[in-house]
Amino acid sequence: SMNRVQLIEAAKAAAQAQNGPELTKSMRNVASLGQPLNLEERTLFHIAYKQAASTARHELRQAPADQTKAKAVTDICGEVLDLVDKYLLPASLDPESQIFFLKLKGDYHRYYAEVAPTQAEKDCARAAYDKATALATSNLQE
Repeated sequence: SMNRVQLIEAAKAAAQAQNGPELTKSMRNVASLGQPLNLEERTLFHIAYKQAASTARHELRQAPADQTKAKAVTDICGEVLDLVDKYLLPASLDPESQIFFLKLKGDYHRYYAEVAPTQAEKDCARAAYDKATALATSNLQE
């Protein structure tokens, strides 16, 4: 299996080739190593899942009653939220990184809530955004 450096290289190559599934796979593997991500790596993670989520959300909008398409959205959101909670937030040592992943967490709870509009999802989204805002306010003062 590939080491961290090889996974990042594979992710960059996939991003260049616009190979979304390969990019997502590489960044999923990087994330689950449980090590801090630098800015470039966070960006790769963000791009990987943003593309997958955008495609899935778009396809669901074309066929709102399609349960398979709905599941595609919630699966992607669930995967991101799992990686963020289990590995990425705990490994984030600096406020900038924590804020980035909290905002991401808010976004993916929001996307999840579009498909499964429960109060719990909305509350989770709001809580993540609030936490990100509070952290930004306390840490990023000049």
